[in-house]
Amino acid sequence: MELYLTNNEPSRDLWLWQPTVRDPDDVNDFPETLTLLFGVYYLDKFATSVGNEVEKLLDKLNDIFLPWNDYYPWEGYNGVQLKRFIDKSGLPFIFGELVVGDNFEEEESLVLGILKRFSMSAGSNVFIKMCDTQGDFILMSCSEIIPAEYEYPVGNNRLWLNEGQFSFIPVSIEPGRGLSQEKSLEFLRSSYYKCIKMPEITNYFEENLINDFPTSHLKGLRWLSFRVSLDHLKILHRNKKLSSILLKNFVNEDIDAKTIANRITDDAKQLKLLATENHCRLLSHYLASNPELEEYDKETLIGAILSSSLEALTNNKTLLSRDCDRCLDSTLVDSLTAMNQLTKNINIPDAVISTESCYLEQEAAAKKFESDLQSLLSSIKKEADETSQAPSMRNEPDDDADDDDKAAREYFNSQGLDISEDDFFEYFLTEALNMKEEDLDDYKNRNQNELMEDLQDTKEEVEMLEEFEAILGSNNRADCNLESLEHLLRSMRVDGSAYAVESMLKNLNATRNM
Repeated sequence: MELYLTNNEPSRDLWLWQPTVRDPDDVNDFPETLTLLFGVYYLDKFATSVGNEVEKLLDKLNDIFLPWNDYYPWEGYNGVQLKRFIDKSGLPFIFGELVVGDNFEEEESLVLGILKRFSMSAGSNVFIKMCDTQGDFILMSCSEIIPAEYEYPVGNNRLWLNEGQFSFIPVSIEPGRGLSQEKSLEFLRSSYYKCIKMPEITNYFEENLINDFPTSHLKGLRWLSFRVSLDHLKILHRNKKLSSILLKNFVNEDIDAKTIANRITDDAKQLKLLATENHCRLLSHYLASNPELEEYDKETLIGAILSSSLEALTNNKTLLSRDCDRCLDSTLVDSLTAMNQLTKNINIPDAVISTESCYLEQEAAAKKFESDLQSLLSSIKKEADETSQAPSMRNEPDDDADDDDKAAREYFNSQGLDISEDDFFEYFLTEALNMKEEDLDDYKNRNQNELMEDLQDTKEEVEMLEEFEAILGSNNRADCNLESLEHLLRSMRVDGSAYAVESMLKNLNATRNM
């Protein structure tokens, strides 16, 4: 019996295209959960059988994605969905979509790596466009290295993947705005050789997102061992990618410890499933939060958690079943190796499920940061609204502020004072984040080795704070770009608390729409 996830969202190829001009009132009916989209086109003005070529490409892509869809624990469970579409001009193409949700960073880069490798051997007439339902994530990811003339919205619908390289349709075509779907496809069909190669973008993704593909993505997986009843064991053994959706649902439904304890049985068999490291952290956090479960065997507890979630999803018809003759008796690594998508052996380690209280401390810190950041965003929104009500003053230079800054600098210089980064950081911790003095002293006196370990563990948080500082660095806070803040929040990754980001973003959207 094969399980599949019900999806009430219609597939809309129009989501693949961004607006040609900046229009704040343009609101698209996007799906509630973040979704990756891509289109694969065969464009040749001399071709007489485009439909046949598209069918061949579809067969190749289905073969490539098959092991990933069978064994990889996708956030949206169903994996990459491929369909043959006909656009409004009658052109056939391949439309692909993947529900990425909170795991967008990992899964979008994984699909990008797969499509880039496919593109390298697909031929010069095959062009691939990618985005997600919040915009062109490729342009947003490498905005610092994209030429200024391609800044939003001019770069919209101009960036394409062809023969393993990223290329731009020149800005001389429809200057000052993005390209329409029709203009973009027509240019590629008739004048693709005029596209401007962007090796900087290709190199950026190879170094930062798809480096050592696909090994780097496999290293983020763990074997999750558990013990479960025979009935559920058969279902889980047949549907080997269930771990992500089961653990996410378990967290969302907030199933209590008593319910888990009641599901524990002595008649349980052992099984292993692939799970992402982030989802394994969710288990660690739950067990650390419920010390009353310590008396039970850890593998039995995990099995009870998975069983509870599986039963809930099948009872509410989120997961439906259908007959399937295929037997999945391999593994992701073995299947990729057999299809020559993996050339070296990868040993996926077992998951380490910890019950240490550090996960609770991380959760508390994440909640406090979320609360403080929401307050700050509300304040920015309020100041922006107040400023917008006085348009005649918006473009006038803030002479008073400049004079104050100049006077302050002259005073510090005359007194021989130099404000160091350490002083500023201490001020930021105590005043902006309200850290207690005793906590600050404890932080400053910590062992150097522990500090270096923490700096390594919090590299992403440091980068996020630097980006946040840059966004808020404007002299006029009313001009802060709330869309940039939203993009920043999307990129946040808080260990053990990944799903708090979605709630934060919903609150941010509510604030912006006030």
